[in-house]
Amino acid sequence: MTRVGDRNEMKGASRIGRKRVYAFSASLRNCGAWSPVTSRDMIHLVRTMCVGSVLIAGVVACSSSTSSSSSGSSTDAGDDGATVCAASNPQLDAKQEAYAAGMAQWGASKVFQFVLVNSTPAPVSAGSSLTWTLEVLDASGKPVSGVSFTKIRPWMPMHGHGTTEVTVTADSKPGTYVLQPLYLYMPGMWETDITVQAGGQTDSTSYYFCMN
Repeated sequence: MTRVGDRNEMKGASRIGRKRVYAFSASLRNCGAWSPVTSRDMIHLVRTMCVGSVLIAGVVACSSSTSSSSSGSSTDAGDDGATVCAASNPQLDAKQEAYAAGMAQWGASKVFQFVLVNSTPAPVSAGSSLTWTLEVLDASGKPVSGVSFTKIRPWMPMHGHGTTEVTVTADSKPGTYVLQPLYLYMPGMWETDITVQAGGQTDSTSYYFCMN
């Protein structure tokens, strides 16, 4: 048998329950997932749907933001050669050279000097087909004629691939040679290894340019 006091408590609980349902229903309308709620199970179901929708929207927004940020970073990297090659390989990055017409360097064996008289165009932008004019000098600084180029290899050490074959022709100026094409088609660090022989002597050198 149910007492009057018990019935009053049940009515009060029912009113409180309805108020909570109405309040929750109003919040659901803000999520755009409102439908008539008639039971506790339906409330939990709709609540789950609403929260799930909000979480999905947040993930999509975050992904879009990350994508935009990544896209901007790629663009920045393309505009700055240092950014393209930075931190790819500390030992390799330390060898990076800034191109300047007439730049000279000794070969590994200190037998010959190699002078990059000019590069057309300059080794800066990826996708260009370059023509190098290279001068080979002996230890005393005199031009070396009749040089045989036994190796010319432009390649990307971080990727492990090279490019098209390079041909060499002697220039009219003694000790000067034209190398073409050097097709450095991809952004990143390019290493160009050169080995020469002349007068029974051999020497080699390498150039490291970051293409952006």
